[in-house]
Amino acid sequence: MPGRLVGIYTASEAGAPMDAHDGVRAFTVGQRRGLAVATGERRYVVDVDAATATVTLGRAEDLARDGVTVADVSYTGAPVAPGTHVAVQVRAHGEPQPGTWWGNRVEWDAPQPRVAPGQTVAIYAGDRVLGAGTATS
Repeated sequence: MPGRLVGIYTASEAGAPMDAHDGVRAFTVGQRRGLAVATGERRYVVDVDAATATVTLGRAEDLARDGVTVADVSYTGAPVAPGTHVAVQVRAHGEPQPGTWWGNRVEWDAPQPRVAPGQTVAIYAGDRVLGAGTATS
């Protein structure tokens, strides 16, 4: 593949290079389609490292995380107190998931699929929006 190597794919369980790709800008965490790598089973993008042009692939369970860090939080009223149990929505058509707010991080009650950096994180109490910010990890 001369001239094609812009970055490499690695596997989450081994970390060994698998194949070349045309650049990290074409990938997002959680992506399953368009990976152009045959592994014999479904693989997902579990990490994108722009600094090293590395796209890490793994199984669906490799996407599970205990929480998400949030930046640039804007509240609709008073700031949510750390330790408050809330519902958090990170996908436009997803259901809010229960967790605990710690001021700049949500710890899920049960592991959730990884949230891609840049996604909006909305914090709720019932149907009331308490605030929102941007996922950083």
